Amino acid sequence: MTTFHNLINIFFFNLDILQQQTTKIKENLRDIEQFLTSLDSRDLLEIEDFKQFISTLKPELEKIAACLNNPSLDDLKTRKKAWPQLLPAGSQAFLPKKILIIEDDPLTSRLIKHYLKDLKVEIAAFSEAEGGLDYIKFNLPDLILLDLMLPGIDGFQFLNEVKKIKPDQKIPIIIMSSISGEKEILKALELGATDYITKPFSPRIVEAKIRHYLNLK
Repeated sequence: MTTFHNLINIFFFNLDILQQQTTKIKENLRDIEQFLTSLDSRDLLEIEDFKQFISTLKPELEKIAACLNNPSLDDLKTRKKAWPQLLPAGSQAFLPKKILIIEDDPLTSRLIKHYLKDLKVEIAAFSEAEGGLDYIKFNLPDLILLDLMLPGIDGFQFLNEVKKIKPDQKIPIIIMSSISGEKEILKALELGATDYITKPFSPRIVEAKIRHYLNLK
């Protein structure tokens, strides 16, 4: 899947994260400064050095915050969808296939990443569905590996929410779950899942299915 549009989405997604983090850091600095004013730090060289660092950091944070809160940035976000169509034919950038993993078991997530390391794909992984849904709002993965038993929003709810976020996009979604009941499998497929793999899974089968859906050689 192409492309420049996906690259731009990633860029703006990271800008949004930077904006949130900048706000949090500014709030954190205010709390630290209030605490430091209550200390007699004349004999604590490290604290004085830290105060100096904060005084240097604050104006730089203000510059970043002002840039990220510029109204023109919101206008760019609104108009960015048209950018790929404005490029000359053949000028779009091609990115590696992108796989989104939503799996709450850290070991399983690490194993999947290990099995896919030779596919030369980009992998984004989340331990809960909410993070995956936020990611999809700004990115278009080429394939999703989804567990059903998740904290908070479960895999079935995730399938419903994806259709709301990307109603015009058919993203291959492979369920990877320890749930093996016919009722649950049929429900997942009816909600839009493309395939279903029960745990414990065969790494070779997982890789083969991913190669098939991503049209990888």
